[in-house]
Amino acid sequence: MRWFWRHWPWLPPSHRELTAIVVAILLLAVVFAAMIKFPHPRYGTDNGFGPDWDCSPTPYGGCVKRVPPAAGTHGAAPPE
Repeated sequence: MRWFWRHWPWLPPSHRELTAIVVAILLLAVVFAAMIKFPHPRYGTDNGFGPDWDCSPTPYGGCVKRVPPAAGTHGAAPPE
């Protein structure tokens, strides 16, 4: 390890500097994980497609456009 520090172009980092760098990286990792685990409530799963789109979490992802019922059937089964 001494050989590495001898050929290092800058001054070797002190123990406090290395500790500060490690703490900063850990803090950023915790904040990033929290942002993924607990997203801001303002940004939900609705991506702004409109009321006729269903953007619920699904195993395959993506949004699905709701199909309006046929005129005059009101959800009844089609005639046979």
